[in-house]
Amino acid sequence: MSSTMFSPQRCAELHNLLVAYAVEANSDLAPHITRNAFTPPAAPTTHPEDSNTPIRSYLSVDIILFLESIDTWEDSSSPFSNVAPFAHPPTLHRFWDFDEYLPADQYQNAVLLYGDSESSNAGGLFFDMDTSLVYWQLIPGFQWPKPEDWIPLEVALTRWLKMWETGKVQKLGHGYMGLQKWCAWELERDLKAWDNLLHAIEGKMPDRSNNSDVKIGLVDPTILGQWPANSFTREFLAMARMPRRAGLLVAPGIGTFTTSSYHNLHLSEGRDSQRLHTISSRNLQQEDLIPSLLFPSATTVDTSVDYFGNFLLQGRAGLYIVPDMGWGDAVTVVNGEGNREAFEHTPRRCPWGPGRGAVLAEVLQRWTELIEDGTWGVDENGVTGGIEMLNEAHPSLCLKWDAKSEF
Repeated sequence: MSSTMFSPQRCAELHNLLVAYAVEANSDLAPHITRNAFTPPAAPTTHPEDSNTPIRSYLSVDIILFLESIDTWEDSSSPFSNVAPFAHPPTLHRFWDFDEYLPADQYQNAVLLYGDSESSNAGGLFFDMDTSLVYWQLIPGFQWPKPEDWIPLEVALTRWLKMWETGKVQKLGHGYMGLQKWCAWELERDLKAWDNLLHAIEGKMPDRSNNSDVKIGLVDPTILGQWPANSFTREFLAMARMPRRAGLLVAPGIGTFTTSSYHNLHLSEGRDSQRLHTISSRNLQQEDLIPSLLFPSATTVDTSVDYFGNFLLQGRAGLYIVPDMGWGDAVTVVNGEGNREAFEHTPRRCPWGPGRGAVLAEVLQRWTELIEDGTWGVDENGVTGGIEMLNEAHPSLCLKWDAKSEF
């Protein structure tokens, strides 16, 4: 059965655009590019476990058409032969490398289309020839996704291409590439999501007579520079529009910093605090990986609930930026019980690439939707209700991997 969501020609076009970017990053690849994954000399002609049967007999018509239309190269052409920082191009002799890990009752016709470039034993993007859908699956040790969690190949390739187009992919020289922690496009996207959230809240506030001219900067940059924080948090707080009401509540029990509140909260933290000790002992400032409070709650929580309590500023709940090596605007929301289950993706693992947490724009977009559809109320102080509204796992507090998840 072939999915109507799979267009071999369109997916081949997207793949070939990825190859063009890869060649731009690593010009040594250019002489080795060939059209058609079946044509390289090292490409197998039979199934690795059935030398008497042509390999095409094991492939669906649509995937054959896709493979015949893509640009590719031999594995040995370059040690840095990726179409994205985390993925190798399709390699026929690896299609069935993980057959032993396929569930006995489903996905028996899934093949490894794009291998994980970090490790040949880690899996990658699998293509199910029964449905023509894909999923990024790590092997071994991870459960296979539900059938409804698989996505069209075009979705995955579009997101990889977006990483190149926006500058998320960083050329490191000598053919190496990687993901920047954050790029200008991501900051602009997050600032736009913030503007939309403020517009939704302020548009429902009962008294608009105190509206003033728009001012840029939640916190003065000179104050931001005095305290340890990751670079994205500093840039966002310096460039985000001020609410028309100081201290506006932008989610239940979660507000916004002003220059004075940011300064005073950090100033009152002792120099021997657990947070500062953890930042120093783990070298997080040098690596630009400091978890940083972006939108504070007045609620303080038990910092022993989980390991993240070591990073809570004065024990405050709220929204924290938690950067990792590829996602400088990843976030976590600490609720009134010190847990961090609200505004996580369902399922947790990203279907088109290595795992990442929710990013700021995704959470702000969800908050905007909850305001616009009336799930969250608004009064003269902003969003109504206390942070305890985020304590229970409610479907409205979950994020979906959809069109809003741009990569």
